[in-house]
Amino acid sequence: MSWWCVGGVFSLALSVQIYLKIDRLDLAGKTVKAMQDLDDDDALTTLATVWLYIAMGGDKTQEAYHLLEELIEKFQHTTTLLNTMAVCSIAQKNFAAAFASLRQARELAIQNKEKISAETLINSLVCLQQMHKAPELTVRILAYVHICCAHPLTHSLPHSPTDCLFAVPLVI
Repeated sequence: MSWWCVGGVFSLALSVQIYLKIDRLDLAGKTVKAMQDLDDDDALTTLATVWLYIAMGGDKTQEAYHLLEELIEKFQHTTTLLNTMAVCSIAQKNFAAAFASLRQARELAIQNKEKISAETLINSLVCLQQMHKAPELTVRILAYVHICCAHPLTHSLPHSPTDCLFAVPLVI
């Protein structure tokens, strides 16, 4: 029995996340391959493939986007899937599509009586800045992020709207 069979796709998915965090795309790719060999149809295998493709960038982000569409078709919209779709769109510099996905994620969170995630808000800020849209909206979102979100990226965000002229790193 190989090491990856012990915990199944769950432990492999965790390994993929760790490899991506330490920028080891080669090991993440091998682990995704092992996941596909173990269970190619598993949703977690598909998500790990999406994470890898986003990290690889380029044309792979379009493939990641299509895989996410398939997951949504199969399992319905979730805020996490919509956020990840937005990240794919941001990577392709399609900020309008990304913002539309993020708007959908915000609306879904409100509809489900959930808190709007920091990732949704921060990626919304990125889109607004890149599209050079209404500073008032940026200010409102920035204020909400500081008040409501305990996220590592919020510590590096400016408190003043006039300092908000930078690009926040992508959040998956």
